[in-house]
Amino acid sequence: MRCRPIGRDKRDSLIATDRSKGRKVTLYSIVVSSMRARDELTRYVDTFKHVKFLSRHERTTYFPKTLRIIKTLVDADILLSIDVTNYLGVLLDHLEKISNRVNRVLVAVTDDYLVNITRNKLRESVVIAEGSLRRYRVTLENLGLKSSVMYVLLGIADTLAAYTRIQVEDQGRK
Repeated sequence: MRCRPIGRDKRDSLIATDRSKGRKVTLYSIVVSSMRARDELTRYVDTFKHVKFLSRHERTTYFPKTLRIIKTLVDADILLSIDVTNYLGVLLDHLEKISNRVNRVLVAVTDDYLVNITRNKLRESVVIAEGSLRRYRVTLENLGLKSSVMYVLLGIADTLAAYTRIQVEDQGRK
């Protein structure tokens, strides 16, 4: 699934990053959207769940359904960029490219493990740890955002990272 490159006209980007750590592999994902897509993203609040809370049986229906929705969101230019990598350096390069191309990244919500690294790359932006997103509700509302939009982006990042990690680990067993 290829996403279009982020252009200069895409201001006020929203970013979510996640880390999925397995027994043998650690993967990082990044999802980029824009403020103009926030209303569309709120429609998917109940769709994206945290994968670690799903049973094995629930995952069999969850992944195909959510991956179809993610493809639809990419095709509709609601998600501007998605990437999953096993190298932290690639994730940091992606963050740097986004911060250089886009005049201002408005909000970045990131995995607790990646907060300090993300803050260093996105100095002008509001960077929030995944675990403390609830405490920043007022800050987000002052920026014209609902926290539910950021939860959707985090859910997408989590889904992509977990699905890819599961596929890589299953491939290693065969």
